[in-house]
Amino acid sequence: GATAEVTPASMTAYGFLIDGVHYVGGCSTRQGPYPFCDVLDLPSYSLAKSIFAAVALMWLEQQFPGTTRQHIADYVPECASTGNWSDVSFGNALDMATGNYLSPEVFVDERAKHVLQLFESATHAGKIRYGCRRFPRREAPGTRWVYHSSDTYVLGAALNAFVKQRVGAGQDLYSDVMVRELWQPLGLSPVTAITRRSYDAVAQPFTGWGLVLHRDDIVRISHWLATGQGMLAGRQVLEPRMLAATLQRVPDDPGLPWLDSQSLYQHGFYAHEVSRDIGCAEPAWVPYMAGYGGIIVALFPNDTIYYYFSDGDTFSWSRAAIAANRIRSFCTRRSGAGTSPS
Repeated sequence: GATAEVTPASMTAYGFLIDGVHYVGGCSTRQGPYPFCDVLDLPSYSLAKSIFAAVALMWLEQQFPGTTRQHIADYVPECASTGNWSDVSFGNALDMATGNYLSPEVFVDERAKHVLQLFESATHAGKIRYGCRRFPRREAPGTRWVYHSSDTYVLGAALNAFVKQRVGAGQDLYSDVMVRELWQPLGLSPVTAITRRSYDAVAQPFTGWGLVLHRDDIVRISHWLATGQGMLAGRQVLEPRMLAATLQRVPDDPGLPWLDSQSLYQHGFYAHEVSRDIGCAEPAWVPYMAGYGGIIVALFPNDTIYYYFSDGDTFSWSRAAIAANRIRSFCTRRSGAGTSPS
């Protein structure tokens, strides 16, 4: 028989959203099935880079045009002193294109032993020292994708400082922007009101990881991003062009290749070109989010969402793309056939 894309023993939660219906699987744990799947707390890990860092910057760009072009060094004193961040924009940091790195090879910096200084340091001082100082300048910002969770942490510190300056002195990037302005109006569960933070007076949100979600939350956020045009309650809350580019809907602004020409990264989201898998005559780009250990949320172009939370370090979803495309085509044109109705 066909082999599963994710080993069943590694799978915890998975589901598919189409036409307002959320189809769900059970939820297994190492101790057996969990009886209350709807309220099983799921870790975001790096989904936070997409749903927190990227969405926060899109919100700020809409309220304060030009935010994306602000420079890290102007808001993060610890980075200013290195000289490596004066020309790195908020957008560059979100894109993992700071120009500061040790190895250009995919995930080599992120998997190095020294990254524990970021994850294990309890204080903001420790985390920001690593983020600002660990990587030397290699080339111009915006040139090359090199993945660092520390870059998203640095961005979070810059955005939090920006919020205090522009939104209000006592305001917090997560609880006052994300939760109050977005998560509550979207009707998300109470667990999304919390993010992990540094253990000190700064209480800096981790930004690139550290959220908890229920499965309903992930489909609500994803479906809103994919279909809502950045509107909420009739108001434009996310900068529309930035959101469109993130979803690979602005052909001249696709982001940077992270693996090959079929694999892009734009504004904290991955994208993969699937026309060969699903038999389209023209390119079909699928934006998706990914998180440590085997977490995938794919935003298919036919307004469906497929996600899974697993822990076997598997990240494939091409069979889901084939199945979703069979239900409702996301080809503009099929290979070897005429145009199919969308």
